[in-house]
Amino acid sequence: MFKLFTKSFWDVVARLILRNKIAIILGILLATGLLATQWKYMRFTYTEANLLPDDHEVNIKYNNFLDILVKKEILLF
Repeated sequence: MFKLFTKSFWDVVARLILRNKIAIILGILLATGLLATQWKYMRFTYTEANLLPDDHEVNIKYNNFLDILVKKEILLF
């Protein structure tokens, strides 16, 4: 413990990483594997988050605008 206070911070961090590199790599691989098992539950959305309430003036105008676009089948890129 005394070594931690006599050396510089980055020397101690580097020493810990280099001494435990196998455990760190195994931990990263394990975390990656566990997250990969959850891939089937991930869903993406291509719409923006609506932060305003449904009855807000700007939200009503935007929804009317979207209705016009859908009716006229206008594509925006």
